[in-house]
Amino acid sequence: MPGTTRITVTLPTEQAEAVDRQIRNALLGQDLDRYEKEHGAFTEAEMAAAEAELRRGP
Repeated sequence: MPGTTRITVTLPTEQAEAVDRQIRNALLGQDLDRYEKEHGAFTEAEMAAAEAELRRGP
């Protein structure tokens, strides 16, 4: 990995939470893409189960 630089940014809470969600969603998408490349596409049943779980919430 090339060198890194740490930066600190102060944001209003709502904006910081939105950025956090955006980053987490992007990383999740990358993980799901990697999983599908290794194991094949998700089935309709798997997708339906995931959608139901998301609708149910925490």
